[in-house]
Amino acid sequence: MPEYLAPGVYVEEVSFRSKSIEGVGTSVAGIVGPTRFGPVRGKPEVVTSFAEFTRLYGDVGDLTLGPDTVLNHTAMAAKAFFDGGGKQLFVSRIANFGGAEDGL
Repeated sequence: MPEYLAPGVYVEEVSFRSKSIEGVGTSVAGIVGPTRFGPVRGKPEVVTSFAEFTRLYGDVGDLTLGPDTVLNHTAMAAKAFFDGGGKQLFVSRIANFGGAEDGL
């Protein structure tokens, strides 16, 4: 406790905020989405490089899903993850491209 040399009113600010969230490792992540090809299983595959991802799931080229052509966001996200220093990526491929009403 500080020593006060003169009489008076002293203000001491105390923070009642919770501690900020501590950082965690970002070298491991998971992704679920459509890819050009690859295994469709209940258990995700672990890939450790973008080269391994492209070997198992295909490149970043556009995907043809039924009558539509869409950007391959899954492959682009995997590339960004490994470009950013990621080490392990758990990948689960989605292969059923029917409409939402098909599952109702």
